[in-house]
Amino acid sequence: MPVAAFVLQLAGALPTVGDTVWLERWTRLAPEARVTAPAWAPALPVLRLGAPRVERRADGAWLRWPVAVMAAGTHVVPVPGPLVLRADGGVDTVAASAQVVSVASVLPPGPRDAITPAPPPPPLPLTERRVAPVLAGTLVPLALVAAAARRWRRRGRDAAAEAARAADDPIASAERWIALGEP
Repeated sequence: MPVAAFVLQLAGALPTVGDTVWLERWTRLAPEARVTAPAWAPALPVLRLGAPRVERRADGAWLRWPVAVMAAGTHVVPVPGPLVLRADGGVDTVAASAQVVSVASVLPPGPRDAITPAPPPPPLPLTERRVAPVLAGTLVPLALVAAAARRWRRRGRDAAAEAARAADDPIASAERWIALGEP
């Protein structure tokens, strides 16, 4: 019995459909060797949920794959063997192994015919048909846009600021003096 199923059975409860189950694989290694997990796409109803985790120990390594099983029952899952990278540059492939995973159903026990889906509710009737909400929804934003546009266009030059600029400008003041008849 694989380690993952054994640990879950010791806890007293089987995982249910869709739960995360960790498939584990122990591999003995030489101290100078490194291990990596191969690419793996399990067949349905098993779905791989993420990258495998490799935990190196003194005499070997644990490889753990997070998976979810999407059908109740007992399933035999072929788990690939790790790739062992030796210190001399060689690569060894460890043979695949089969692990047995038992998964409980999330549905209540009993005959499956007794569980029928509820019929869909009837559509809600439209009892009111008024134009006021539609008009309010269009006229209010249009009025706000018109008011903002009018205010924007009415913003002209500030007369006080214009006079202050003209008073500081020596050429404008000279032209004003000449226009008044001063030489």
